[in-house]
Amino acid sequence: MLVKNQLGYSSDDMVLYGQQELLQGLIEDKEKLGLSEDTIIEFIIEKMNLSKAEAEELYDELLEDLEK
Repeated sequence: MLVKNQLGYSSDDMVLYGQQELLQGLIEDKEKLGLSEDTIIEFIIEKMNLSKAEAEELYDELLEDLEK
């Protein structure tokens, strides 16, 4: 059973949003943290259980959002 909060977000939605915020932070600070694009993509694959193509697409989307 999926439970939604008052704003209509499920707990799964909130976890995904939190993960995306974390990933955006990693991408934004990658030089300062000494992380490469490949390292972040591998992290996405592992933590979000995505394929390499899906992880690369998510990375590109998050990077594009940061550049706006």
